[in-house]
Amino acid sequence: MTETVPERRVFGTAVLLTLGYAAFFFVIQFFIYRIGLVQNFPDASTIQRWDSSWYKSVGFDGYSYSPTRQTTSGFFWLFPAVWSLLGCDALVISIVNILFLALGFGALAVIFRLPARVQLLWLSTPAVFFAFVPYAEALFFCLSCFCLLGIFRRRLWLASTMLFLMALTRATAVFVIPAFLAMEVMANSRREIIKSLLRGVWYFVLPSLLGLAAFVLIQYSATGVWFAYFKAQAECWKRVWATPVFPLFSSGGYLTFWLNALAVFVCLTAFIYVIVVLIGWIRKNAIQERLLTVSMAYLGVALLSTLFYSPQWSPGHTDVIGTFRYTMLSPFFFVFLHHFGQARDYKWYHYFVVVLYASSVWMAFGAYFHIREFLFFTVNTLFIIFYMLDSRRGAEWPGQLLLVANFLLQVSFFQQFLVGVSLVD
Repeated sequence: MTETVPERRVFGTAVLLTLGYAAFFFVIQFFIYRIGLVQNFPDASTIQRWDSSWYKSVGFDGYSYSPTRQTTSGFFWLFPAVWSLLGCDALVISIVNILFLALGFGALAVIFRLPARVQLLWLSTPAVFFAFVPYAEALFFCLSCFCLLGIFRRRLWLASTMLFLMALTRATAVFVIPAFLAMEVMANSRREIIKSLLRGVWYFVLPSLLGLAAFVLIQYSATGVWFAYFKAQAECWKRVWATPVFPLFSSGGYLTFWLNALAVFVCLTAFIYVIVVLIGWIRKNAIQERLLTVSMAYLGVALLSTLFYSPQWSPGHTDVIGTFRYTMLSPFFFVFLHHFGQARDYKWYHYFVVVLYASSVWMAFGAYFHIREFLFFTVNTLFIIFYMLDSRRGAEWPGQLLLVANFLLQVSFFQQFLVGVSLVD
């Protein structure tokens, strides 16, 4: 695609490509089911697993609260409300989620003018399979993409509206509050810091806080308990502030441990990036690009949440379970991929530095215990190298191999989900 292609065409093409990808994904499910490779095919019963039952209960039965057991108070409101409004089963709401995903990718395509091969590679990201099930991720993704589109087009009313709705959809909306504030500050001169802070509070922080306040009021009207969600998460889901303990741990087991480690690598890289550009802004008044800054800041805040606010399900450990779900199915991650992938031209020494850096990150996950552990996390290093190779002009084979590997992982995770294997918290 080129800059001369009308935006409506770019948007429509991306939407159709996403819908086609999802249709192919489900055709593959049917094919492998019919030839006997798997025992489950997605239908209204098999696709309603884990958190999807909670979301449906919120939508159709309302909120309840208990300080001693898990209840619907541990979930946000907007996605269940959409489900209840449509009055459909789990399979139909999953199809609606695919539409949300497609609209979100349409907005990303408008921002970056993505070629089809890059869109397919991004769609094959393993965490994207959560957009094919009755979870809130697809709706949050869609709202976040249009929020970034509002920033890109300088339509702040659109960004503010999306932020309000995001705060009604997922707890991770809290991450955007410091991220958008950092974006507004570093996108302007140091001399305008007061004005930048005021604009950031008015256009970005206030809508997010209003959305959170509306959610708190919705739950209070149903349960009579103030801040029921936050109490439920602390008391029943054991998400409380704690000092990180190394090596990092995943109670989900090795099935997704490596992906959670890769997500932590991404978030750490983003966090370092934010620190570096912040220093540049302080010392040299270096103005930063808005979408990149907010995306890196979001991922950096996600890292802090992972390290200091992990679920205390396994005493004596910092549990990174679910990190890939909360970060890799977000437009902020794809902005990261665009900056460090498509927009880069790497030299041989960059690969050497990245291998050393990545290997040091895997040490935080216990890669030093045994050569088996080190080789296990080296798979992540290979993924990173291939994404870097994909940025080379004229080199399409790395992206093609990644597409195949990612797609097979998506199919595998989706099947694990259908049989009731817990991939995340």
